[in-house]
Amino acid sequence: MVGTICPMVHGARTKYEGNKVLLMYSIGSLAGAALTGGAAGVCGALLFSRFGSYRPLASDLAAFLCILYVLDELGFIRLPHPQSHKRVPASWRLGNHQRAAGSYGLALGIGVGTPIPFSAFYIAVVWCVLIGNPVVSALAFLGFGFGRALPLGLLSRFETVDEAANLADSVCWKLPLIHFLNECSLMFSASVLVFNAIRS
Repeated sequence: MVGTICPMVHGARTKYEGNKVLLMYSIGSLAGAALTGGAAGVCGALLFSRFGSYRPLASDLAAFLCILYVLDELGFIRLPHPQSHKRVPASWRLGNHQRAAGSYGLALGIGVGTPIPFSAFYIAVVWCVLIGNPVVSALAFLGFGFGRALPLGLLSRFETVDEAANLADSVCWKLPLIHFLNECSLMFSASVLVFNAIRS
């Protein structure tokens, strides 16, 4: 992704046009995330409108799922990671850069149509279902879209594409740290869900 958006930003004729490309990517990313969160919230609203008495059980199952995915991250067990292995088409960038950036952002912000490297994504979707409110779920999932947009925003501040690519490559070597943070977020989610289940 860095190899697509950053060249579009740095290749713009003016810095203003480059910022517009980045803005369109960010808007697309946030919109895609809101769509996913909102859709999960709609599913939750429909589900619990008929089976509201099962909400505590659903919270327990979500907490159990968090713990299972922590064990998966640690390599003790192997769980399914449903995802699409398709990539966003590189041909999109051949047209209007702003439209292309918005399309890339939307596709990546939705999340479910591209590879998912970290299992915390699944728990975020489960949380949105448990919330059962499309608006609140959409707002909650904006964090995912922001997380998709922020790195490219930071990388676009470099003067050249090579500088941005070098930093991106160096970050890729930090994957164990990222996995550790993912494990921490899953454990935090499990703790909150268990606590809520006990209180209810």
